[in-house]
Amino acid sequence: HREAQVCASLQHPNIVTVYDEGELNGVHFMAMELLNGYDLHQLIHRQGRLSVEQTLKWVTPIAEALSYAHNKGIIHRDIKSSNILITQSGRSVLMDFGIAHAANGTKLTQTGMVIGTPEYMSPEQAEGKSIDHRTDIYSLGIVLYECLTGKVPFKADNPLSIIMKVVNEAPVPPVEYNDRIPEWLNRTILQCLAKSPEERFANAGELARALAKVQAPVSRPPKKRSKVTPKPQAGSQQPPPNIRKMPPQKKQRKGSGLKTFAWLLFILLLILAGVYGVNYYQQKEAAKEAEYALYSNVKSKNTQQAYTQYLNTYPNGTHSYEIRQKLETLQQEQVTEQKRAAAKKAEYALFSEVLSKNTQQAYTQYLNTYPNGVHSNEVRQKLEELKKEQNLLENGFTDTRDGHHYNVVKIGDQIWMAENLEIGKMINFGSEETDNGVIEKYCYNNDPKNCEIYGGLYYEDEMMNYTYDNTSKHFGSKFKEGAQGICPNGWHIPSKSEWDYLIKYLGGRDIAGGKLKEAGYRHWSLPNTGATNESGFTALPGGGSFMESSDDDIIGKRAYFYTSTTDPEWDYGKYGNFMEVLYYKSKSIEEVCVGDDGEVASVRCIKNSDNNLK
Repeated sequence: HREAQVCASLQHPNIVTVYDEGELNGVHFMAMELLNGYDLHQLIHRQGRLSVEQTLKWVTPIAEALSYAHNKGIIHRDIKSSNILITQSGRSVLMDFGIAHAANGTKLTQTGMVIGTPEYMSPEQAEGKSIDHRTDIYSLGIVLYECLTGKVPFKADNPLSIIMKVVNEAPVPPVEYNDRIPEWLNRTILQCLAKSPEERFANAGELARALAKVQAPVSRPPKKRSKVTPKPQAGSQQPPPNIRKMPPQKKQRKGSGLKTFAWLLFILLLILAGVYGVNYYQQKEAAKEAEYALYSNVKSKNTQQAYTQYLNTYPNGTHSYEIRQKLETLQQEQVTEQKRAAAKKAEYALFSEVLSKNTQQAYTQYLNTYPNGVHSNEVRQKLEELKKEQNLLENGFTDTRDGHHYNVVKIGDQIWMAENLEIGKMINFGSEETDNGVIEKYCYNNDPKNCEIYGGLYYEDEMMNYTYDNTSKHFGSKFKEGAQGICPNGWHIPSKSEWDYLIKYLGGRDIAGGKLKEAGYRHWSLPNTGATNESGFTALPGGGSFMESSDDDIIGKRAYFYTSTTDPEWDYGKYGNFMEVLYYKSKSIEEVCVGDDGEVASVRCIKNSDNNLK
């Protein structure tokens, strides 16, 4: 928008005319003068260098146009051959005030991306120093040089190298490339290209006048005619033949000493320039080596900090583009790793939460969120275990050995059989020889070998008749620690610690009994104090099924249950086990030793599980 206003304010036959400007759908536009022709750069590229007459015809009006713009306070800042259009009528027109700069320092172009073209930049513009109208005079001098030689004075492989030459190197005089350039025009171009703005033309108008003046042809001095020595007349006196005529002595030419001094000064300057060039080259090579050393160092470190150090030191270095790419890659990898770590942390948080809940709904939530998560297999396994457990709790199980179906109940983290084991249907008498005679025992599946594997239940004939004598030491159990015993596959006789967990979970010995006792009259003598059976455990008195009695109406006073833990402190600990005893008279549970009054204990199994206390 501001560029259009600047152009519109300039009314000159050699500056492109802007008729209108505005904005349409967010895009700024300018309506400019329609010009047919070629820019100066295209013409030079097509036909080679221009003649002196063509150059002066087209560049002199541009100098006048610049003088007009400078007087308006506008510096073009991008004078180059491609911004000068030659119309079909032969008029030269200055184009593109795209990076124009107000003389007061206000930049009219807001993009900030292009600050000029390196080949045409003045040294002060290339170094980023403050500039004035004389920077345009320098750039127009480059255009004159290009028109008359077909090339720009400073050229290199990259913009940075071009700028280094613009700042540090002197241009080759254009007359060395084109000997048809008059000396006055050669001096004019070199004055435009002076490194210091103070040594250039004071203004574009002065340059225009220098280009417009008509140079008088150089007059050559007339040739001297050789004098003819008249022949001597007859009778005249001849010089003596033996006298030689001495050649005339050469006169010392004026200014020959000054010329010698000038040549010596020129040679000295050449030596100094060579020394300076060598030093400049050495400094340049040293700078390259220093940059490459830092480049190799940061590349070996491969860290954001190292790459940032290189870019801060060499923002426009030889390897800057590569280093920026590597830095961006590392930054992207860091962001990716941070996201991955955050996702992993969130997944673990949800995993910990569903583990603490230990429900099917919680495990399903995890799998829906992380179907292929780190803990997905573990969660699926736990979900399957919960489903199997739920099915077991709802439907019970069938003992594959005899086809008997049992209901189960979960109390805390333990799963118990809700009813006594049907021992009578699965075990028969076996016997073993001891020092005291034959001891009768039960062995699983009527196979004495199973007593060696699992252990067995021991008692004497007297126990069948509810009598008590010293032989009762064999009453009880001799189950192997941690073995299955006589329970179904996957179940075992509970240890004392598992019984203690059950009692503690139900509130302790003072009240746990009532939560185990069945509230009916069939299996308990009255009064059935505190019986609630809140646990679903159905703690029936032991003895009936174990004794293979056909009397289902036997009334018990106490319920005894075997444990798999022997008591070595007890006199009969060699064979006996602790039992839990539940009295009909109260809701409490007591711990007693076997064989108290001849009651027979029941077998209640607990499911094998990592959660069950051993």
